[in-house]
Amino acid sequence: MVKCTNPKSLFFSFLSVLVFVSSIFVSCSNSEYEKILLMDNLYVSTDEVTYEAISAEETKNLAYLFPDQEGLVWLKTYFTVPDSLRYDDLAVYAGRPQLADKVYINGQVIGHGGNLPPQGFSAGLGFRAYDIPKVLLDLDGPNCLKMCIWVSGTGGLDTDIFIAEEERTHYRADVQNFFYTKLTMIYSFVMAVIFIFYFCLYLREKENKSHLFFALMNLSSAFFLFTFYPSEFPGMTRGYISYLTFFKIFFITGGLLTSFFVNSFILHYLGYKRINESFMTRLIVLLVPVFLCFCIPSYATITKLLPLIIGFILCQLIFAVIHLFNVMFITRNDNNGKVGTLFGCFYAVFVGLAFDLVVHIILKLNEWPVMTFIGWQGTLITFLVILTREYNKISGELKKLSRNLQLEIDEKTEFITEKSKNLQKEQDKISREMVFAAHVQQAFYPHFVNDFKGWDISVYFRPLEFVSGDMYNFYAEKNKLDGFGLFDVSGHGLAAGLVTMLTQNMIAQHFKDGNLPDANGNKKPLPQIMEEISDHVIKEKGQVENYLVGTLCRFEQKSPKVEMVNAGSPPLILYSSATKSVRELLPSDETTQFGMIGVEGFSVSFSLTEFEMSENDVVVAYTDGLNEAINPLNEQFGRQRIAEILQENGDNSTAQQIKEAIMAKFEAFREKVPLADDITLIVMKRTAL
Repeated sequence: MVKCTNPKSLFFSFLSVLVFVSSIFVSCSNSEYEKILLMDNLYVSTDEVTYEAISAEETKNLAYLFPDQEGLVWLKTYFTVPDSLRYDDLAVYAGRPQLADKVYINGQVIGHGGNLPPQGFSAGLGFRAYDIPKVLLDLDGPNCLKMCIWVSGTGGLDTDIFIAEEERTHYRADVQNFFYTKLTMIYSFVMAVIFIFYFCLYLREKENKSHLFFALMNLSSAFFLFTFYPSEFPGMTRGYISYLTFFKIFFITGGLLTSFFVNSFILHYLGYKRINESFMTRLIVLLVPVFLCFCIPSYATITKLLPLIIGFILCQLIFAVIHLFNVMFITRNDNNGKVGTLFGCFYAVFVGLAFDLVVHIILKLNEWPVMTFIGWQGTLITFLVILTREYNKISGELKKLSRNLQLEIDEKTEFITEKSKNLQKEQDKISREMVFAAHVQQAFYPHFVNDFKGWDISVYFRPLEFVSGDMYNFYAEKNKLDGFGLFDVSGHGLAAGLVTMLTQNMIAQHFKDGNLPDANGNKKPLPQIMEEISDHVIKEKGQVENYLVGTLCRFEQKSPKVEMVNAGSPPLILYSSATKSVRELLPSDETTQFGMIGVEGFSVSFSLTEFEMSENDVVVAYTDGLNEAINPLNEQFGRQRIAEILQENGDNSTAQQIKEAIMAKFEAFREKVPLADDITLIVMKRTAL
């Protein structure tokens, strides 16, 4: 673990910055130039009618003039332009009236900071300097300066006001605004950038929660500091939201969140083991004051409760302080110097706090910057440097390990590469053999399906892999179609493909033999042909576990009669041109139909189904790779969609058009879901008897 930079060096570095900042303010405040002082002759009014004299000290808090401590206060004074300033461009240095102000010279408005009620909005901690047009001044007589100030719970003038040469006046206000608003705004932006960087770092390494809470600590600090410079954002003070809501969100909630995240960061950074047990307690200490503040109806009431809110903030830090005390004095397990790192980082805050106690509380020099906030920026930047160094060291160690690992990987890679080359050669050989097997299998399938008299036929065939477990055939004598078969071997791939090549001609031969009339002119019953096919398959395939399901159909020449045996395959779908209807071809008695083809020791029964196909009738046969395919919602394509397409296209479409309509619907249905099985679709339309 990277230890903190020497705490003494941090202290003296911050002290040097403090001296530098102080010197700027001292030189700015003590520079000698002609001024018209306005604080010695002030009058105050709450109704702009009756004025009373008021001392400079009393102007620091003008809220006491109202019973509810909220309203508009009018300050008035008179001045005469001395001869030494008669020909100069003049400006009013108004300090930073709280909460908002508007300044008049001889009854004419020359500038304002923030917004007065009813859309009251504070200008923040910015110092104001307003130019005085020469046409408004009476160079020979007294001039009247009025200042309207909005106070609520607190508010007034915490600095001297005067009139001086325009350039010098603006220079003084600009220097003070640089440290109170501009620099704070820059810090806020830097904190937002740090938040983004460390939050992204946390997303990469979610186990390091200290990165998360350091990021959130910066974000909440940026929110809190926004209350210092709202006037720097165009249109912010125009009352789009009330100042009360703005103050609750950014100052109160931002401050409480900062203390919560600081506490969480310290506990995670120190590796506190029971952090989850204290989380709910710390969360309640955070949410209770936030909830109470959002219930308060006025800004004046909130200002009275600020000491209580500060108490809640201190309560948040008690958890971290207790753990620090435990690590330092009880367990004494700060082996990595993290406690020293924390104290070194917080030096800047401690010094800034001591500075503000002397300068702002004791000496009441309110024009000087609040060094506690500047110290907090120093603390965050110091933490940033330390965490970055820790991250860089860990990254360096990981790079070293990575280099060593890379050397080992290179050696293994060289070995694996050699093996991969040999394996690739084998794979290429297997791939060539698979392609060859696919060509061989394709040779078994009929390639001329529209040469049969009286029939319009179209086939869609799509193997899942190189070879398919689906097989189809058309049994014909010359150009007269006697029947067709569609079979599906269980499984898919090479094993299923080999079974199809084994059984394709076997099935065709059994159909042809069974279709020859005997001495009495009778053909062998189609169920018997299917049983003989099953027995033959069992005998030929031996111990191969694959079995078949399928459909075998036989046509009568010059007759609409069709015989069919279905052995576990999806039912054929028939479109009748005469009745314009679609139906599935199911056995008349399903209880007599059972069994699959090629399963040894399993009794089978193949029942005969008879139906008619007249001219323009259409029959559709398919394997279950089509109807059981799913879409992204895990729904099956099903048989109903096929039937609906056949119903819509049966009369006026060719077999090719019907097939294309079914497959177009199928592809739109499944979108990009991969197929799980081979697909075969056969569309047969009878064009004549």
